[in-house]
Amino acid sequence: MIKSGGSSGLQRRVRIGVTELTAMTWLPQLIFRIRADYPGIVVEPEVGSSRPLYESLQSGLLDILVCPEMAMDSSVTTVHLANVDFGWMEQPGLTGEARVLPLEELVSYPLLLQGGRSGAGSHLNKWLLSERLVFERVLFTDSLMAVAGMTVAGLGISHLPRLCFKHLIDDGRLRVIETKPLLPEIPYVASFRRDHPSPFMGALAEIMRELSDFSEGL
Repeated sequence: MIKSGGSSGLQRRVRIGVTELTAMTWLPQLIFRIRADYPGIVVEPEVGSSRPLYESLQSGLLDILVCPEMAMDSSVTTVHLANVDFGWMEQPGLTGEARVLPLEELVSYPLLLQGGRSGAGSHLNKWLLSERLVFERVLFTDSLMAVAGMTVAGLGISHLPRLCFKHLIDDGRLRVIETKPLLPEIPYVASFRRDHPSPFMGALAEIMRELSDFSEGL
């Protein structure tokens, strides 16, 4: 967490990995808070998919990571931040009149999905397997915003965080598809390595828990 700062000597930095949903919602508040509480620290954020970010954490390229909960090595400390409510979304009218849609009917529509290196995409894939659901056609992208845009365009249905995209629902560009059973919430966590113990990392994870509001995009 320390690097050379040129003529100014040593400069402390913290390298924070986040997935797209965090970057779209509360990352600015986190950076403001770190600057206020720890003015001597430079924040270096990296935005990406969960799996590559986790690999960077393991290799020491990141100090701390915020992502959906996933299987991690025992050398990593994990702090639960929040559960995020996801829902099925569509361009209004794509599946017909608003109604509770049977899951067996849902799979006949194209699924717009973040790829396998995405934590949220992995959670959905596991749930689909548990429900024995197989979509006839799946279109992959690494970007959450791309999934939202493709859904607005009517290219298929998607799995999106409800509150973050509420403005698109309110203005009629997206509609929630009601299903039974409902999609499970996805837990988001902060993770850092145990082999580099630091009171700062624990304090930073607690700040993240305090600020982790995924309900409103920028």
